[in-house]
Amino acid sequence: MRSIDDHLKSARESLLDLTMRNRLLNFRPSKRRTIRIVEEIPREIYDYLVLKEKPMTFLPREEKEENESEGADASKLESRSENPTDLPEEEAKIMWEAPVPAHELGDQHLDKYLQTALENESLQKKLFYINQQAKSAVEEQGYTILYLALGFLEWTESASTDQIRRAPLILVPVELERAHVKSTFNLRWTGEDIFTNISLKQKLAEQGIDFPDFEMPEEKDGVDSYFQKVSDAVSAILRWNVVMDVFLGFFSFTKFVMYKDLDPSAWPDGQTPADHPLIKAIFDPESVEIDKEPSFSEDEVDLKLRAHDIYHVMDADPSQIAAIEDLKAGRNLVVEGPPGTGKSQTITNAIAELIAAGKSVLFVSEKMAALEVVRNGWIASA
Repeated sequence: MRSIDDHLKSARESLLDLTMRNRLLNFRPSKRRTIRIVEEIPREIYDYLVLKEKPMTFLPREEKEENESEGADASKLESRSENPTDLPEEEAKIMWEAPVPAHELGDQHLDKYLQTALENESLQKKLFYINQQAKSAVEEQGYTILYLALGFLEWTESASTDQIRRAPLILVPVELERAHVKSTFNLRWTGEDIFTNISLKQKLAEQGIDFPDFEMPEEKDGVDSYFQKVSDAVSAILRWNVVMDVFLGFFSFTKFVMYKDLDPSAWPDGQTPADHPLIKAIFDPESVEIDKEPSFSEDEVDLKLRAHDIYHVMDADPSQIAAIEDLKAGRNLVVEGPPGTGKSQTITNAIAELIAAGKSVLFVSEKMAALEVVRNGWIASA
């Protein structure tokens, strides 16, 4: 019989998407959602953005004949893309006229500027769109999905295939900001943890490759040291290489957050997820003492409850009231129902009841919208 730890280990590994749909394993630049940084050195970017905690600014490419630059075709294509604002094109044009620095730049690898292969207007349009998408993701999900990817591993799924995949190695959570419409966009490190590609680590483990562990470098040379460790780990495999490419783009880590939560080493005081009573109740019900007391029946609402003993802030039907009474009694429960059946109202009333009883409540949700519904319920009832 499998232990709870074995069940959790299997469940944790299943949270990582190891298919080629995962951009962490098979990165392909998007026309609108990624920006390639050119002629820059990852360790210097890391030093300026993370270690010095200074913002960086994007530079468009220098004007030249379109056939002289590989980025020219992409830039030309971008200039034809639809206007990412709701404004008429003529009015929106002022937004894409961010000034190019007039002063002479210092060493291009040591200054605050991130060079791109895009013309000025195309660059500003992309940054505007990426900024809007990044903000929407934070508002809806509550966490960052915009990252600056430093360094990539070029790899193949097997020795029998020639198709090269690309996977980012160091992922820096970032955010875009600007003072006003006509100013340039700045890029900042959010201050959140910087980590390596966990999906890649797990995928390569299937091929017997010991992918090196990663800790946030305290010096910029640590970035190169990590790249060298990765290079050494794959040096015996034909066509596998570490390249110094840098991209700004979106990477989703919804399940990765859960993956980290289930890491036994992240739990305090030597505890593990398997020690939690709720986990035990799910995987090994016989090891947990079951509450023999019957649940509160919705048929008993009028018989057992009085209006002055209830602290609901929103209307509730008998089934919702019964669920709230079970919560007040300290029971664990799952409430299910299609949209519009009053789950948010039930949560709002449950919070009111528990606060009235002198308890603290932690309410979490995968999406920010659910938090707003409950918050608005409180505001409307105030």
